[in-house]
Amino acid sequence: MEDIINQDTSALVDRGYVLKVKIDTAEEEQDLIKAELKQRAKKEKAGYFLGSKHFSQISPTSSTVVDTEALHKVMKKLGQAKEFWNLVTAKVKDARDMLGETVFDTISKSDSFPYSKISFKEKVPKKYQ
Repeated sequence: MEDIINQDTSALVDRGYVLKVKIDTAEEEQDLIKAELKQRAKKEKAGYFLGSKHFSQISPTSSTVVDTEALHKVMKKLGQAKEFWNLVTAKVKDARDMLGETVFDTISKSDSFPYSKISFKEKVPKKYQ
């Protein structure tokens, strides 16, 4: 592979987009394969499948829900009440939708991290032409 540092910026953008399309297409196909293997595993009560060269393991996922009031009570008893708020998280989108953006903005803080995300588009948006 050609040294990325020495490539022209335009070439990097174009190559990045081509790779994005390949990855998206591969992920879509992989999602279909995973769905089919999950169905087969359930039907066959299998925990894994062998390919001619590779292996696929099927394992359970879990989800735990904690009663926040009960958690707070226990942490108070253990003298850890101050740490409670460090453990509690909110679903930002859900909270914003419930409270409305004006109210939500008064109680939230957003940080921006410049140059930390990149996306590739097929076409140049009009405002950049």
